[in-house]
Amino acid sequence: MKPILPSAVLILGCIAVASAQAPKPRSSDFFARDAEERPAKPRASEFFSRGDAPAPAISALGADGLVAEGVRYVSGAMTLTAPRIEVRGTSLTREDVARLLDPAAPGDLRERLAAMKAREIVVPDLAITLGSAVASLKDLRLSDVGDGRIGAVVVGPGSVALGEGATPARAAFARFETAGVDADHLLAPFLPHPADDASALKAAFVGAALDGIALTSPDGDVVRIARVVGRDARSRRTAAGLGATFDRIAASLDKEADAGASARGLAAAADLLGAFQVGSLEAVGLDYADPHGTTGRIARIGLAAAAGAPGSVRLDGFETAGPDLTARVASVAVEDVSLRSLIDGMAAAAATGSRVGPAEARRFVPQVGAIRLGRIEVAKSGAKDGSKDGSKDGTTGGEGAGAAAFALDGLELVTSDLVEGVPTRLRFAMRDLSVPAAFVSGQDSSGQLAALGYTAVATSVRADLAWSEASRQLAVHEIAVEGGGMGTAKLRAVVGNVSRDLFGRDPEAATRAALGATAQSLDLDIQDRGLLDRVLAMQARQRGVAAEDVRIEYAAYARLGIPQMLGSMPGATELGQAVARFITRPGQLRLGVKPLQPAGLSAAEVAAAEDPATLLGRIAVTATTE
Repeated sequence: MKPILPSAVLILGCIAVASAQAPKPRSSDFFARDAEERPAKPRASEFFSRGDAPAPAISALGADGLVAEGVRYVSGAMTLTAPRIEVRGTSLTREDVARLLDPAAPGDLRERLAAMKAREIVVPDLAITLGSAVASLKDLRLSDVGDGRIGAVVVGPGSVALGEGATPARAAFARFETAGVDADHLLAPFLPHPADDASALKAAFVGAALDGIALTSPDGDVVRIARVVGRDARSRRTAAGLGATFDRIAASLDKEADAGASARGLAAAADLLGAFQVGSLEAVGLDYADPHGTTGRIARIGLAAAAGAPGSVRLDGFETAGPDLTARVASVAVEDVSLRSLIDGMAAAAATGSRVGPAEARRFVPQVGAIRLGRIEVAKSGAKDGSKDGSKDGTTGGEGAGAAAFALDGLELVTSDLVEGVPTRLRFAMRDLSVPAAFVSGQDSSGQLAALGYTAVATSVRADLAWSEASRQLAVHEIAVEGGGMGTAKLRAVVGNVSRDLFGRDPEAATRAALGATAQSLDLDIQDRGLLDRVLAMQARQRGVAAEDVRIEYAAYARLGIPQMLGSMPGATELGQAVARFITRPGQLRLGVKPLQPAGLSAAEVAAAEDPATLLGRIAVTATTE
């Protein structure tokens, strides 16, 4: 019936903070893993000293219950007050309760919690004061308490005030509930216990939900969250104990920390990251407002991860509006997220006992399989979204066209096949990035886009690259850029003799691998969708001549000038003729470039070439039009 026992799960953070208040011993002195690491095993009184608080009055409650009235506990900066606590359906006697309340009695918090057995524990009012923080919990109910487990916990409403002054920060909630709580396991990292308790991840609770959350800052910022739900939380004890783990991390961040302290801190951080896992976490109905008129909303944020498998994070329905701009993001998804590469990289670097350099830090990157963004819109507040008025080719627009700063239909980045933390397969797609005239005119000081008749620029980009260790080739399957009302350019290429060293941690080896790589082929397809005719028309207007005269002039220049510029390069004449045909009748122009030597053209050869003519003599070009 000790008040801390039935509320242990809810106030565990307060307990940890209070027990580490200066000038007390370091947290590692309390939480050290082995007996020889701490000066003496702390008694329960070192955590929960009652000070001069009077003993509560204990009396019977029905046939199988007990009630304690006037409960007040003081522990350092923390004070807990409960006018009444009811324990129903229990076999505990008054003497048992007296022992549990006695700080000098043997047994730590885990042992005392294991001794608690009740069908239900009810705390109508619980006040917690920790420094300048004051918390109030109403109607706290714990059911099926026994053997260090709690069947369910329900509390609410509750509130916390943080800080002093007339307008402290405040947090409040309507209801909190959790089920299947292994309180003994939750407390294990905070208390002295046998080292063999450090084991695999174990379920801490089955599920928990927090409803009606409201957070208010001293400046008047308000955040409201309709509901937060978490399921299948798992944890384990860190190798050194939680307190010592934090001590080692903190020591490694000191500017004067030596290499040994840095390595110990890195190992502790890796251990800590691997000690916690959540099956799923979801928050819905997030709203934000500040006194300056800025508001925001997120329909949903969710995190999901199967045990031992990569997880995902997703945000849906983000909106924000302020005095100047409004923004909307349909969705953000980060998929196949894993901290395993980060944890393993940190542990491996710590094992060397030396400081971490840039090469090792490359491995401290979490693995991310894909990032996907839904439609994004940004507009001036109160202005009409011009993306709905303009056509996709960016050539027309009614009233309000160009009001949006930009709009993006979607973006996708997919990576895989990591080597030393670097992805060797990459796919990227950006769909219809539209920048209206109001923005473009401010960036295009020359006025060329306006002269061409464009009121907006709509661009799409695609890329697909992959490295094969078996063939030692880096294949650029596609890099494509498309402009609405302009045209499309698609590039394909093959780079040979690409070794694994290119992606390794050794900078010198990576440089040698890059210099040894050879360009084996390059293909470029250009599809005109109106840009060339606009360029010719603009030139004609500026020179006061007919557009067809400019076309004939440009075609002749391509037919004669390109071979002259390229000199003896094989295919130069063919290229000039193909470009001339493309200008005369815009459509599709296909170019192919290959080195004359079968092994390809290396980066080292390019760097060593004395003049462009030397390189042009080593490649051949093919060109066709459709």
